[in-house]
Amino acid sequence: MHHGALLVDRRLALPRGGIEVLVERTLLVKHMHYIVNAHAASHLRHPIGEVEPMPLTLSCALAPSAVSPEHVAVAESLGYHRALMYDSPALYTDVFVQLCRAAERTSRIGLGTGVLVPSSRHPMTAAAALATLAEVAGPERVVLGVGTGFTGRMAMGQQAIRWRDVRAYVEAVQGLIR
Repeated sequence: MHHGALLVDRRLALPRGGIEVLVERTLLVKHMHYIVNAHAASHLRHPIGEVEPMPLTLSCALAPSAVSPEHVAVAESLGYHRALMYDSPALYTDVFVQLCRAAERTSRIGLGTGVLVPSSRHPMTAAAALATLAEVAGPERVVLGVGTGFTGRMAMGQQAIRWRDVRAYVEAVQGLIR
């Protein structure tokens, strides 16, 4: 049973540096069962109706910690496409430090934030950290997930930031890394 899902709402690709920026929105999905079968028929059963099968890639999300880089290396060895780490500085170690450590231990897996909360990092700081990660991992492996901070800000008694403020933040970071 799956109780939650992350939907990529919008992709804002950066023209220089090749770093992809994802802006996310969280959806609540209750009581939905998914069965993945490598030998599936030409159509899969979906709660909404019949849908065409599509290639499946696996990603993982991790809380940044001293052992996270090793977990990312294991994920790469298992064929995962991407490893994202939470950006919750009040709860975990620095996300960009752990992503850089993971980059040093891996060669193929995509790396990024899942997701960065704009009110937690100044755009200059985020751009500098992102540039460092791209230098260590290679820009083709890096993704910056940005969100409203619904969960992280709620834990601090604050409301999520507005989407227009997320957009302005993404544009500021993009301008700094171009």
